[in-house]
Amino acid sequence: MENTFAPFPNHRDVLKLSLSQRNFARDMYLKLARSSPGNIFFSPFTIMTALGMVYSGAQRNTEQEMKTVMNLSQDRISLHRAFKDVITDFQKKGGPFELCTSNIAYVPDNVPLLPNYKAILSNTYQSYAKSGNFRKPELVREEINDTVKSQTNSRILEVMPEGVIDEDLKILLVNIVYFKGLWEKEFVSHTTEGIFWLSEEENIKVPMMHISESFDMVHHKDLGATVLSMDYKGSRLSMLIVLPLERDGLSEIEAKMADMDLGDLEKAMCSCKIAVSLPRFKMLETIHLTDLLIEMGMKDLFSEKSSDLSGITGNRQLFISQVIHKYFLEVNETGTEAAAATCTPTLCTSCFDVLIYVLLIKKPRPPNFIADHPFMFFIRDQLSGLVLFIGRLTNPTA
Repeated sequence: MENTFAPFPNHRDVLKLSLSQRNFARDMYLKLARSSPGNIFFSPFTIMTALGMVYSGAQRNTEQEMKTVMNLSQDRISLHRAFKDVITDFQKKGGPFELCTSNIAYVPDNVPLLPNYKAILSNTYQSYAKSGNFRKPELVREEINDTVKSQTNSRILEVMPEGVIDEDLKILLVNIVYFKGLWEKEFVSHTTEGIFWLSEEENIKVPMMHISESFDMVHHKDLGATVLSMDYKGSRLSMLIVLPLERDGLSEIEAKMADMDLGDLEKAMCSCKIAVSLPRFKMLETIHLTDLLIEMGMKDLFSEKSSDLSGITGNRQLFISQVIHKYFLEVNETGTEAAAATCTPTLCTSCFDVLIYVLLIKKPRPPNFIADHPFMFFIRDQLSGLVLFIGRLTNPTA
């Protein structure tokens, strides 16, 4: 699928970053899919950005493990250029959709950051270091939550719960992502009651939304799925839905995707008029990513003895203790809105990631793309190739 958007200043670096990020998104998705049979939804862009801020200060084996897990193939200079281009572009105002990011590093009053690391935060992640009195954790917690609330249009009310911040905390990285957009071709008219197949034999009744319009679609015979692309206003961002040909075919597709680039799903697409039926649904869940990242290969980062984040403060006292990803997703008839806030404290660390996603749809026709059984979906930026959100729906009522 071609796009006509102006390239980034360091476009090749961005494309390399997006390839790494898509592979990281795929690997994390497949790990989650194997460990949980239910719904999945997360923001690989948010997670990788937060990890990227930590990676900037990683050294020796900690750096190598993070580089391997994140599938990074470029040196740090080109990686910094790519992150800077993407984050700066997302922060532009006045487009057909809202997509903005914000990054803040909270540090105790008595813990200085290395000048080089502060420069990376400022120049690459458009971030800054903010002093916090961790001896008064409730004040810091309230400030973080207020910042996240204001920058996510009040969609995330509390990203940092009580008990996470204490005097032992050395640095807290906060990453915020907010997205709001409308479909290029909006779903209109009525929603009807339909059937969603949980398995080959079991089904439930759910609200099904309908539209009949021209969309890009391709049948992947080898994958055993039909892939539909639906653009948002401006046609830069799109949602791709990977619908298995068989009601119980999702696990087989996920196994085949282990060696695929998510970007390949859009190849060979052609535009045609399609009647689409999609269920209305909500998701609310918390994903603990610490063990998952360790299983993926980031072992030293979570070890007090082995972690080397000396590029942040000049010593090896920092490590990550836990990463928690919390999300809320709603798909309905109104529009699409997603917010994410990732907090990554180091030493006594927690990372909380809340995603709020709302999808809107209208207009019935005789369907020939019927999403009435488990499917995979993701939202992708066609300019950079980055995957902003990725998920799996196995039960619209769960």
